[in-house]
Amino acid sequence: MASRDQINSTTNCQEIRNQSDQFVALVEGRSDNEKTSCLPWRYSQKAANSSLPQLEQALYNWVVEAQSRRMPINDEILRMKANKFANLLSIDLKLSNGWLYKFKNRFRINRVELHGEAGSVDSNQAEDARKQILELTRDYEPQNIYNADETGLLYKMPPNKSLATEAYSGLKGSKVRLTYHLCCNADGSDKLEPLVIGHAKKPRSFGKKQASFWGYDYHFNKTAWMTATIMSPWLQKLDNRFRQEKRHVLLLLDNFSAHLKGLEGLCLTNLKVEFLPPNLTSVLQPCDAGIIRAFKAYYRRQALESA
Repeated sequence: MASRDQINSTTNCQEIRNQSDQFVALVEGRSDNEKTSCLPWRYSQKAANSSLPQLEQALYNWVVEAQSRRMPINDEILRMKANKFANLLSIDLKLSNGWLYKFKNRFRINRVELHGEAGSVDSNQAEDARKQILELTRDYEPQNIYNADETGLLYKMPPNKSLATEAYSGLKGSKVRLTYHLCCNADGSDKLEPLVIGHAKKPRSFGKKQASFWGYDYHFNKTAWMTATIMSPWLQKLDNRFRQEKRHVLLLLDNFSAHLKGLEGLCLTNLKVEFLPPNLTSVLQPCDAGIIRAFKAYYRRQALESA
């Protein structure tokens, strides 16, 4: 019994010693993780106003280390970790929601949405691909580098949250979809009119007029999605335009089958098409870096304003 108690006591002491060493490493910005081992404490000036600078420094460095390991963090985990650090510092601390809010604000820790597709991309492969793209675009001015991509728009889907005086049931959203093919250049000086693809041959909203009367480049098929037969004339039309403008342009596309097949058989003179590396478009596609999200946000706002 005495021997077993001695082993448990030794083990507990070793665990406490290890925790203390880890805590000191976090305070000093050191870590076994390469991404945080030389991490400077970027917000030490702001934290100087804190009454708990050592604790906040360790907590911030722990957040950065957890982030580098792609470990999700919420307020409850953050509070538990702060209490653990407070115990190591022998601080009798009751962490309020107000303190937690101020801590996150001081260190610019925000709630973010985790995207599995982008998170699964190998960082080394992505960096190599970025270098390839820089090499491709080196001989082009930003106004002559274009990117195009498709996105689905559930245009009848209402918001799932609302302000109200009391709880009530919302409307069941329609999943009717339109596909928008968006294209713009790198400096934002040229935003092409979207190409729209729907299910209906002639939507009722067009009345007795053709899509061109309303200023739409509208197409339709059973899937309401981009196909080679839609993509091919769009590429040819774009090439004709740049030939008239005497411009030589680079267009970056992902390797979606409709893009690849749409290019087959075309003789483009002023439009050079390059395809982004497969499986990396989630981090390399310019339109996915906020352009599509902004487009949908503006659509939603205008739709609600006209409701």
